[in-house]
Amino acid sequence: MLPARELIGCCAVSVDLVLDKLLATCQRWDAIVVFDDAHILLEKYDYLGAERNNLVATVSRHLESFRGIIFLTCNTIQVFEEAYQSRIDFVQKFEKPDRKGKSIILERAIRRVTGQDLWKTEAFSDKDYGKLVENNLSGRDVERAVELALSLAEARKEALGVRHLRDVMDMQEKFRCDFGRKDYRDYFS
Repeated sequence: MLPARELIGCCAVSVDLVLDKLLATCQRWDAIVVFDDAHILLEKYDYLGAERNNLVATVSRHLESFRGIIFLTCNTIQVFEEAYQSRIDFVQKFEKPDRKGKSIILERAIRRVTGQDLWKTEAFSDKDYGKLVENNLSGRDVERAVELALSLAEARKEALGVRHLRDVMDMQEKFRCDFGRKDYRDYFS
């Protein structure tokens, strides 16, 4: 997996060398490449500086010449250079999970962050999961909330419980309200 964020701030020559080596190795192994947060490096040329335009051109050249499968993940396609549309073979859009989906994500995230240390967690009922996911958080936000809630519980020397998750989710909601947004989607529009 290649996180695009790690390439920001690098000059086009450095990125060229990194991609040469990485993609050659992937091609030799017949590996699938995952280019995470690709929108960062595949932005439209018109509002970028010269160095950023060089970086985008370098990445584009490598993506076009790679003979294999590349998955590009992105949060928004509105900033993609239009020329890429003809080069993309398959698109899968993921909607925000519904309440049931968020409950499953929450339950799995709790199991993942606590591992086998079940003593770190209070018992959660289906009703608890349902109430915790009433807000408009994305799956990623739910995961982050669980990690922060566990840190909060550990700092208080307590087992992770509903109150920790509620405290974190309330802080997230207050953050949105403080910035005049009712929903994270408003932030990206």
